[in-house]
Amino acid sequence: MGKQQEKLATIKEVAALAGVSPATVSRAFDPKWDGKLTDATKERVLAAAQKLSYYPNAIARSLHVRKTNIIAAVMGTQVGYFFEETFFEIVKKIQSTGRQVLVFTADPEQGLERIVEQVHQYRVDAILIMASATSQTIAEGFGKTSIPVILFDRMVQATGIPDMSYVCSDNRMGARIAAEFLIENGHRYIGYVSGDASGSQSLGRSFSFTSRVEELGGVLAARYEGDYTYQSGQAALERFAGLPRLDAVFCADDTMAMGVIDRARELGIRIPEDLSVMGFDHHSVGQLNSYHLTTIAHAKENLYRAILTALDQVVEHPEEIVSAVYPMEIVVGRSVKLKNRKQP
Repeated sequence: MGKQQEKLATIKEVAALAGVSPATVSRAFDPKWDGKLTDATKERVLAAAQKLSYYPNAIARSLHVRKTNIIAAVMGTQVGYFFEETFFEIVKKIQSTGRQVLVFTADPEQGLERIVEQVHQYRVDAILIMASATSQTIAEGFGKTSIPVILFDRMVQATGIPDMSYVCSDNRMGARIAAEFLIENGHRYIGYVSGDASGSQSLGRSFSFTSRVEELGGVLAARYEGDYTYQSGQAALERFAGLPRLDAVFCADDTMAMGVIDRARELGIRIPEDLSVMGFDHHSVGQLNSYHLTTIAHAKENLYRAILTALDQVVEHPEEIVSAVYPMEIVVGRSVKLKNRKQP
């Protein structure tokens, strides 16, 4: 017979050894109480817990407070660099508050009902839907649940569901800034590589960019329906390469802009001397020396803080609807030819 498993220490045993109440032990392990206990008290509790090999029982606590401290994050099957980077940062920040994240993939082949069913099995406190996973159908499906839902980087107006919280950037504003920057720097004949044509976020960027270009006297010389992938950026450049007078290409995300740049160089087109290329989203790969993209950036830290605040609010008050929209700003790299100043 193997060695008998040792009995797990209880919160009462830790409290007795540390000379505090069980409630104080619980608070010592709760990030929400950071700074509210004296350092000496917390050190005594942690030392006692270490000596007794005690670990808080999250399941037992959830039964007591009727919250699991679990957040469901619904992702799309194709996330791209921007959503990959922001997703892991969001998870890290959520975990720093004492909550945990369960990830669910919104695979179209799996069916919406199955995704909703899986999320409900885990009694999560809230659902965070990343824009990469968001379609009208998915938003509608989760909009019918009693669990609070927060959309990330998509405005609820795009879903037509009023009773849903959201945290996002002003993508339309960002697209207008891109158009103004290209026109101000002398570009007139501009190609546009859009994202998913069926997505409201992509439609918002497209309308705002193209209408602003025309308002400022520019010409939308060509358009290519991309899908936020590197390959669609390459394909767009192939389509644009023979167009006369084309002097700039704006892409609805940085990954497609990278594809445009690499294919242009293969064809002997110099960036930015012969063709300016501008992206959107500002992810780290697009800032590598081989690209150094001029792009439109999200106020990421503001978005992260807003998500944590929104989670606190909707978990404690599920009936509340939270909304937060943040402006975007331009990051000037070396991929756009500048009119009156030196390249960075």
